[in-house]
Order: sequence, then structure tokens, then C-alpha cells
Amino acid sequence: MVMVSRLTRYVLTVGGAGMLTAFPPGFVFETDLEDSAGIGAPPAPGPLHGLILPALATSAEPPTKIDRVAGGDTANCSTVSAVTEVATPAVAELEAAVAREMEPALPALTEEMVAHFVEFIPDLRIEDEDIRELLHASSHANLVTAVDIFTHGIPVDQVEVPAAAAHYVRRMAQRDVPVESLLRAYRLGGGLFLQWWLRAVERHEPSSRTLLAATKHIALVASEYIDRISQTLVEI
Repeated sequence: MVMVSRLTRYVLTVGGAGMLTAFPPGFVFETDLEDSAGIGAPPAPGPLHGLILPALATSAEPPTKIDRVAGGDTANCSTVSAVTEVATPAVAELEAAVAREMEPALPALTEEMVAHFVEFIPDLRIEDEDIRELLHASSHANLVTAVDIFTHGIPVDQVEVPAAAAHYVRRMAQRDVPVESLLRAYRLGGGLFLQWWLRAVERHEPSSRTLLAATKHIALVASEYIDRISQTLVEI
């Protein structure tokens, strides 16, 4: 459970869409709630499913630069990619540690993600072995890219579409698969990654201040990554 003591805006990407929502002080993110994917998929285990419940307000602390940015201070920052450059040292260190821990698990996480896509997106249930291998390669490449962003502090606006992902989109377009089905895969994938990431962050037992800052940061970065990649894929 994470209480919002002073923020007025927050980007929720658990459902994958990256919606900017205004919250008054004293709201709290509650765990183990429904609709983790935001589109009818069953809830997956883990914290911060994206629903909020009212709670008593806590005393405010002086906002950091990242707080002001997430709170809508456009004088400090107007883009999500710029927010990735102002993560506090504690958040950056935590993110790098979590990313390195996730790296060995990427093959297993890729399998879980592909199974999730096939279960909830009918258009991706293609028996062609080459297409299925491309879906796997695309999913793995996106996960590797996401982990690299946090391991090395790569700004999202410098990230290119993974080659496997671009080739998969071209092959699916040849089969007249609707682009919305491919975009939905990115929304679902973003939700899954966020849940895995937050579970890993919790195991580090950061302070409440660092946890809140890290949660804001991953939400903002995930939203920008999905938006950037989705726009590029639509143009392919």
C-alpha cells in the first residue's frame, strides 16, 4: 500500500494505456484489486493494480524535482523522456539493481508474456511456426530493451524499435492482422512488465519515499516506451 501525500497527478500504466489521472492528497494505491490489465483480463498477482481507495492524508514533505515534474510542473519538464533523466540517485540505483536481477529471468518472462498474448488476443493465435517464433523473438527483444533502459539509464527518446518487433509487425500486416491487436499486445505487455517490476522492487524493501518515486518513474517510462514503439510500428 502506497499513500500519496502531496502529488496531484499520476500516470497509471497498469492497464497499459498510460492515463494521466489527478489524485488529491491522502489517496492510496491498494494491492490485490481487480482488472490488472484494464481490458477484462484476470488480475495477476502483485502490487499496484491501478485502483485507488481514499485514506487519511499524511503530512507533506518538500517535493523533489521528480515530484514537481510528475505533479505537472511544466517549467521543470514537459516530456516523459526528460523525466527519465531526473530520477534521484536512489531511484536510479534501485532501478539498475532490479533490472540486473530481472535479466536472467527474461527467457521465462518471455514465455509467460507470449502465453498471455495468445490467450487474450485471438488474432495472435497463428499456427505457423515461423510466425510464433517471431512473436517470441519480438517479445523477448522488447523485454531486453526495457531492462537495458533501466540498467544503463537510456532515455526513451533514444530507443529504437527492436528489429524482431518490426519484422513481426510486417509479417502480421501481410496476413491482414488488425494493427489494434498488435497495439493491444503492447498494452498487455506493459501491464505485465510493470507488475513483475514492482514485485522485484518490493523485495528490496526501499523506503516509502524511494518506493513512491520509483513507482512514478517506472510508470512514466513504461507509458512513454509503449507510446513511442506503438507510434513507430503503426508507420511500418
